[in-house]
Amino acid sequence: MHRKLLSTFAFLCVTTIGSASIAQQNTPPVSRAYYWDVADNKAVSDIDRINRVKSFGAKEVHIWLNGNEKTPACGARFSYSDGGLLWTPKRLEAFARALHDAGLKPVFIFSPELRTVSYIKSLSADGGPLAVAAKVGGVDIELDIEGNGERATPCLGDGLDRDAADQQLLDAIRQTSPTSKIIMSTTTGWVGKHPILTEDHGADAISPQLYGAHYADTVDEARAALNVFLTDYPKKPLWVGLSAECSVKNAKLGHCSETLFDNEVKLVAQANTQHTNRVPKYVVWGEREARRCPARPLCSLFAEDYLKRTAGQ
Repeated sequence: MHRKLLSTFAFLCVTTIGSASIAQQNTPPVSRAYYWDVADNKAVSDIDRINRVKSFGAKEVHIWLNGNEKTPACGARFSYSDGGLLWTPKRLEAFARALHDAGLKPVFIFSPELRTVSYIKSLSADGGPLAVAAKVGGVDIELDIEGNGERATPCLGDGLDRDAADQQLLDAIRQTSPTSKIIMSTTTGWVGKHPILTEDHGADAISPQLYGAHYADTVDEARAALNVFLTDYPKKPLWVGLSAECSVKNAKLGHCSETLFDNEVKLVAQANTQHTNRVPKYVVWGEREARRCPARPLCSLFAEDYLKRTAGQ
């Protein structure tokens, strides 16, 4: 998820968000969701996890299921395992049901790491994320599309080109879990490169990830990126990904503060007002990143207090 924003031209677009003072905008609240992947923290019960997320005012929990750092070899099937990630089908089903019981909507997010027929079929196999989503019911599917499959060596006899793989992904989701909404999560660097997923009959929504190489440095960067998506995908709802985590580098530069995060949230609300409810929610990267932090306060979930304080707004 952490790729450098490539947009420099978005400020020139006609249907973009202006750079007027965000703090002065009188914008309505948008829905808040939260990314989560800490199945390995066995000392914390599901109830405690869920209560913590609810204290942030989240309405949805986007559960990260696999890694996207290394592309598996040809012939590989979907795997939940990625070092610290310890989701299993049984564990995932139980957590998703617990979220439902608590009034939170589960969303499964994973990276399609291999463009092969067998890999895509494995998503729907017993224990695969699409099969678990169908079994639980009421679970949406978010595809993390940032070129992960592009790194693989072509798999003879089983490999697919990008468009064919994207179409098979859509077909697999709709056949296995037909009630699931489909979200494509990506950054500006991949805008326009997955037309099958972004056309009218593709994904139901797109999730722009509004941060740079290691998290958003400024509101202007986030605005520039969001303008790219508003311009290139004028018909798609946008579920904006923000980061509540701070890298060591950005902390030293003074880019991590509740004020910055508050302005990014207001940017989303402003865009939603200007574009007739096309930007209805934002999804916060928080616990997943905090779990990887080597030290605090230089690397911390700096917006946690903000999320709790504004939960009812």
